[in-house]
Amino acid sequence: MPATAPKTLAALPANFEPNQGQADPRFDFVSHGEGYGLLLAPGEAFLQLLPQAGHSAAVRIQILGANRKSHGRALQPQPAKSAYFIGNDPTLWRTGIPQYGRVEYDQIYPDVDVAYYGQGPQIEYDFVLGPHADSRRIQLKIEGADQIQIDDAGDLVLTVGGSRILQRRPVVYQDTAAGRKRVEARYLRLGRDRVGFQIGRYDSRKALVIDPALVFSTYFGGSGTDDGNGVALDASGNIYRICLPREITA
Repeated sequence: MPATAPKTLAALPANFEPNQGQADPRFDFVSHGEGYGLLLAPGEAFLQLLPQAGHSAAVRIQILGANRKSHGRALQPQPAKSAYFIGNDPTLWRTGIPQYGRVEYDQIYPDVDVAYYGQGPQIEYDFVLGPHADSRRIQLKIEGADQIQIDDAGDLVLTVGGSRILQRRPVVYQDTAAGRKRVEARYLRLGRDRVGFQIGRYDSRKALVIDPALVFSTYFGGSGTDDGNGVALDASGNIYRICLPREITA
């Protein structure tokens, strides 16, 4: 049973919970995966990496100049529910928290929305630009990484301690009457801790989607040191895990 629970957790698709008191109130939504917790707010994603070999780390990705009053909405309801039993005080417990497959924030910039969703156990996020929206406005500030690099494959590599998090080279496309058309794109360094997107030629009269993908496999790579001791699976298939306060605060 102890060995089965972490594998079951790792195989689950990524999902999102509305923050109903289980996390820092500055954030609207919470996501948990194998070895990480993700908190979402308008213009911000806070990635908490769980301790490995006695070390923990966090990365904050801010969308610079974003509309902090953007409304977040949860879509694609999932069958599972979450519960948090925090301490011995039942008034702090939270049960029946719904899970969703997608979170969207509207008008993060003028005519630009951002959506977070699961692709299997991994997290992806899209910038969805309306016609004539300016992709050059999109800038990301990354805090908490020891080093930020763009590798030969065009991936954005964040070094955190002795581990790495990848954001794959962005896939950019437009949906046209003739089908989906790919647009050439790459990350663009704008400073020590800032990154933007360099987009090739496209039809500015049509919507454009910029799709990076977060990949945690290099951090949680099956080295045998991953922390799975706080996970258990019952006979009904429910997953229980120890969630320390630092995992759900920023």
